[in-house]
Amino acid sequence: MGGLEGFSVTPRKRSTAVDPIQIFNSLTMRGTIKDIWGSQKDALREWQENRKQPDTQFEMTTGGGKTLVGLLAAQSLVNEGIGKVIFVCPTNQLVEQASRRAAECSIPVAAYGDGKWTHREIYDEARGCCITNYAAVFHPWSKFSPDYSRSSRQC
Repeated sequence: MGGLEGFSVTPRKRSTAVDPIQIFNSLTMRGTIKDIWGSQKDALREWQENRKQPDTQFEMTTGGGKTLVGLLAAQSLVNEGIGKVIFVCPTNQLVEQASRRAAECSIPVAAYGDGKWTHREIYDEARGCCITNYAAVFHPWSKFSPDYSRSSRQC
């Protein structure tokens, strides 16, 4: 026959790594990124040590690699199994930029901006974060509100 006898496809298992540096090291594609910089490693190590603290933020210089750091921290939370994770950007342009960086590094993400979803199943199944903008999150009818009812509003 076609030579496919005995061929099986095993679904990819969900990663259990929660250390963001370990997650980076496990990435199979990194695009133009060869390694993470010292300041990025420092930020990720400090975050890892304090990950249970509420309201943690990353402060880095412009061009310091905050997007990658944020994506790795978000994937770490996803892998921890805490539920759905949202990565919030000020503008739709930054949503697109962060989504491109995630794709370049093979980090699974969904995106919501300008009223449109991409790869929503990734967010719905809590396999990756959703990258979105402030406007989608910070208003009374947010799609991300725990009180949001799909029966009363369209997504």
